[in-house]
Amino acid sequence: MKKKKKNKKFIVDMVYIVWDDASYEDGNCNLDDLSGLVECWILGWLVKETADVMTIALEYQPDTESWRHVCHIPKSQIKKMKKAPIYA
Repeated sequence: MKKKKKNKKFIVDMVYIVWDDASYEDGNCNLDDLSGLVECWILGWLVKETADVMTIALEYQPDTESWRHVCHIPKSQIKKMKKAPIYA
């Protein structure tokens, strides 16, 4: 007899994003040393999405039902993005 598969519940999307972020120069800088934008990569939980911003968290704490290490990325800066739904 085959076991019935339990319906899995959608939990959250995992997301991989490549975006251009602002940079900061510390100390004295020559014009030729200025770097401008820097490319950043992140892989995490997509906890919120608005028309303008993707909010990604790297950790979830179930005992407090809270997210940690949260990053807000402007959609206008995103160069590449892949989503993958997580079910449990």
